[in-house]
Amino acid sequence: MKYNHISVGSPRSSHSLILQMVGNRGEALDVGCSTGLLASELVKRGYSVVGIEMDHERAKLAERFCHRVVVTDIASERVFENAGGPFELIIFGDILEHLIEPEIVLRRSRAYLKPGGYVIISIPNIANYRIRWRLFLGRFGYEDEGLLDRTHLRFFTLKTFLEMIREAGFDVREIKFAAFRMPAFLLRFFPRLLAVQFVFKLTPSNDADF
Repeated sequence: MKYNHISVGSPRSSHSLILQMVGNRGEALDVGCSTGLLASELVKRGYSVVGIEMDHERAKLAERFCHRVVVTDIASERVFENAGGPFELIIFGDILEHLIEPEIVLRRSRAYLKPGGYVIISIPNIANYRIRWRLFLGRFGYEDEGLLDRTHLRFFTLKTFLEMIREAGFDVREIKFAAFRMPAFLLRFFPRLLAVQFVFKLTPSNDADF
């Protein structure tokens, strides 16, 4: 497993880290594509992108970049069937934390990967030092955005998310850590404490029993 960190001065967006992990060309599925910001960058890299989005207005905007946008509930049992495929790349960019049962959605995605295909996920780190300090002070208030976004239904540390990945039938090939600007060596040695988000590159496990 390969671990990376963001160097000083790098963009903080999880999207920028996702794009560092993708290859060139192929069929991609952007789960929770929103207005198509990530899809637009994938198209520049030669991908044909299918998007999945629940919001009709956002889906309409994403159609500018996506080959097709499926407007549906991401937690639907037929969400991947409706999207088509199979795909070289499936992306869950800042989306699994908004689902009640993200492990089920992730497990279903396995069947829609081409041989040699992979999944990229970005997820917030609830064990970030800022959240730990708030808990120490007895505070855990929700906010309009960020780690405590009020639309987040699930929270993960690096350990608990790695456990979920294994249960869903995937192996981790690479992890990148997103953090606020700080000396690079600190993030390298204390990623669980300092990372705001984790970005994972996954491949289906040969040992999974499905």
